[in-house]
Amino acid sequence: MASNLKFYNLLVHLIDHNKIVEENLAVKNVWRNDANDLFNLYFYRTKKSIVIDGAFIKDILDLNTEKFYSNVESFLEDYFYVDKESLENDKYNRPLQDNKLMEKIGMDITILVFFARRYAEFGNIKMQAICNYIQSCEPRTANLSRQYMQSFLNSINPSVEEFYAALNLLERKTPEEATKLANESVKICLSDGQIHYSEKIYLAEMLQILREKGLEPEVMI
Repeated sequence: MASNLKFYNLLVHLIDHNKIVEENLAVKNVWRNDANDLFNLYFYRTKKSIVIDGAFIKDILDLNTEKFYSNVESFLEDYFYVDKESLENDKYNRPLQDNKLMEKIGMDITILVFFARRYAEFGNIKMQAICNYIQSCEPRTANLSRQYMQSFLNSINPSVEEFYAALNLLERKTPEEATKLANESVKICLSDGQIHYSEKIYLAEMLQILREKGLEPEVMI
């Protein structure tokens, strides 16, 4: 069995009862059983993993590299080649993981999701605002699918302690970066029409901590 998490952002056409179905998915692993290539796939739409025979895969598009595989055989050539290379050079050539792209703005994401969950539903407007912010800070995340980003953000539910821990790291930011994050936090709080009391308290805490660290974001609450 081979595991290669580099192929986590694929657009795949599957054959399902003589119909072609398009899915956004990740390949968790692949192995050969007799003459069949079996794929363990994670479907972002349903958030479930399913094992299928490679015979039911028509073609594959890697959304990260924009490489198109017209058949399973050509995909497996790359899959197993990269997997071997990764094993030989694991320390220096590990595939870039989805969450690694967002590592440098992890504290921003914690803060923004914290505000998004303070009041009402963490809905599409808040979700899209955070996705836009992430892409503006790390353009490579534009290659990640909408389903993946939604799944990633939905998996985050920061506690108050995690929120304050993230705030304490804000001294690493420039005044411009701090202003950008503070304004985005206000925008998320205003997404349902007003800033609610609980949101206002945490926004005030955030601005106070920024000022204590010598940062003066130009924000109006």
